[in-house]
Order: sequence, then structure tokens, then C-alpha cells
Amino acid sequence: MRVITLSGITLFLLASLASAIELTFKLENQEKQCYYLDSFHTGEKTHFTYAVQSGGSFDVDYMIKAPSQKTVALGKKRRQADVFFTLEEKGEYEFCFDNHMSTFTDKIVTMEITMENELSLPALTRDEAKDYKKDSMQSTVLEISTALSEIDRVQNYFKTREHRNYSTVKSTQARIFWFSLAESIMVVALSALQVFIVKTFFKRSGRRGV
Repeated sequence: MRVITLSGITLFLLASLASAIELTFKLENQEKQCYYLDSFHTGEKTHFTYAVQSGGSFDVDYMIKAPSQKTVALGKKRRQADVFFTLEEKGEYEFCFDNHMSTFTDKIVTMEITMENELSLPALTRDEAKDYKKDSMQSTVLEISTALSEIDRVQNYFKTREHRNYSTVKSTQARIFWFSLAESIMVVALSALQVFIVKTFFKRSGRRGV
């Protein structure tokens, strides 16, 4: 059981505050891990995403629960998930991952939680309001935030694909190696068996001739 605490980064004169954390961890076979997020305010928009980087069929079970134990989201044998929801309760939200479907295989999982909280801009006088383009700044901030989120999402997608392909290649190489080794052993065993049969045949033929 591990605890996640998000720390906010305040940017001066921005219209929104965003907090994010990314975590990569190992989920062993037959194991369940839960992480916790403290919600001090309601109405915060939250984006939860995870992806299985390596291990077995690249799938795990997940569940998100509110402080009241209400199920926010869940999935069975999912390789990845993108969940958008609003924090409607104050308290501790629970994010659990379950690998009980795997008897021998461990999984590497990357998880990210992003929170956004709308902030009110400071009150301005009429003279200040003329120089301060509120709508323009808000629009620019939202555009930049959206673009950065999209770039981050695309990067995570390609990173996940790279990890999965690398894991698949390693697994394929291991299977080829063991298959080739087994095939070589079978060839040697069959050759030895053939030699044994031929020797036995000639020994019996020699005895009959005598």
C-alpha cells in the first residue's frame, strides 16, 4: 500500500492550477496495490491514466473509489485506461491495481494523475482592466494547457508502445532461443537413437550369420 500526495504548483496570473504526478511501479503476480489521493476541495477536474508497460498479456484490473467507497471507475484485464472525472467528495480517493489473474508474471505499470482547479483572477480597477485582457489571457492559457496535455498524451502513447514492443521482442527472442535449443536436443537425440538402432541391427545380423 502506497500513498500519493499531489503538490500544487502555483503560476502567477494563470487562470487555472494544475497538479500532476507520474509513477512507474512493479505489480507482482497475485498482488494488489492501492494508492491514495487526498481531496481537499470538491469540483476539481481529475484525469487518471495508466498503461501496462511489460509483463504477460499487458493487462491488469483497476478500480477507483471515492471516500464514501462509491466506485468511480473500474476495469477488468485492461492494458490501459483514460478516466476523466470530477472530485465530488472531500477525503481520500483510492486507486487500486490488481494482478491476481497472473500466476507467475509480474507487470510494470505507469500511472499518472492530473488535477485542475479553476482559480478566480484578482480584482482589478477600471484602469487596470483596460490594460489587462482577461479573456485573451484565459483563452491563451487554455490553448497552451490543451496543447501541452495533448503532447504529453501522445508522448506517453508512443512511450507505452515502445515499451510493449520491446517487451514483445524480448519475449519472442527468448521463445526462439528455447525452441532452437529444444530442437537441437531433439536432433541430437534422434541421431543417437538412429545410431543405436543401426548398431543393434548389425549386431543381430552378425550373430545370425555366425
